[in-house]
Amino acid sequence: MRCGARSSTPWRRTAAGASCPTCGTGPHRDRIEAPRSSWRARRLQHRAAAHRGPLGRTKARPRPLTAALADDCAEFSAEHGVVLDPANILDVTEKLNLVFIPREFQPAGDTFDERFRFIGPSLGSREHDEPWSPADPDAPVLFISLGTVFNDRPEFYRTCIEAFGEGPYQVAMSVGGLDVAELGDMPPTFDVRPHFPQPAVLRHAAAFVSHAGMNSTMESLYYGVGLITVPQMLEQAANAGRAQELGLGEQLDAATVTAESLRAAVARVASDSAVRANLDRMRKVIRESGGAVRGVDVIEEYLR
Repeated sequence: MRCGARSSTPWRRTAAGASCPTCGTGPHRDRIEAPRSSWRARRLQHRAAAHRGPLGRTKARPRPLTAALADDCAEFSAEHGVVLDPANILDVTEKLNLVFIPREFQPAGDTFDERFRFIGPSLGSREHDEPWSPADPDAPVLFISLGTVFNDRPEFYRTCIEAFGEGPYQVAMSVGGLDVAELGDMPPTFDVRPHFPQPAVLRHAAAFVSHAGMNSTMESLYYGVGLITVPQMLEQAANAGRAQELGLGEQLDAATVTAESLRAAVARVASDSAVRANLDRMRKVIRESGGAVRGVDVIEEYLR
């Protein structure tokens, strides 16, 4: 969490009675959220996420899980000077919970009570940091990205080249650290890079072939861009399934996707008037959710 528009300093929840080191408000809760650069925090989150259901619902788990997390929690506690109970990572619902998706995207969203504030995504400065514009302003843009983790998929990128090498799209394709030479001859309509400024590309995109990570899913919907999802892991499959259920795109199977099925799915999503109407509604919902600014307001109201 960040302290809204006031600062780019990562928000740290400190021990009860202490104040936020950035904004000075307090006291805060007796939990800590480490900055994203903390590898120990990421490891704890990853291990906990393996025992969660779609979009954050906790599944039943055996007690040995808390024992397995104990060493990591102790190490984290020693480094940051806070008490971190393994059981509380998984089972305790806080009095205030900020949820970075709109309620409408959350399955059974109406079952979450007033402790959960759905504030939607926050693009922050990324929305304007890096510019990008298509070489041909008249050609429709197709954005292809499998994110930053599970992106070593040369066979999938070759499928994309086969599907769209002859048009009609101007394709921006992110391939991470993959050697582009592995993909063979590149059509002139393809712009292939290790990464793109995603918000800048999505402003121009007619469709997004995505792994359906939550960040990418929310940014695509923020710009009203239809999703053709090819999830690479279970969490992404949950996001992809929800997007399809809400009529915001189509989900394909990474193990069976072909150039023909991919090309057909993109054509359907980009041209379907019902999908377009659903995207317009969801874009409005997301932009009215408030993002970081509303999150700061909610936190300050809670602390009064």
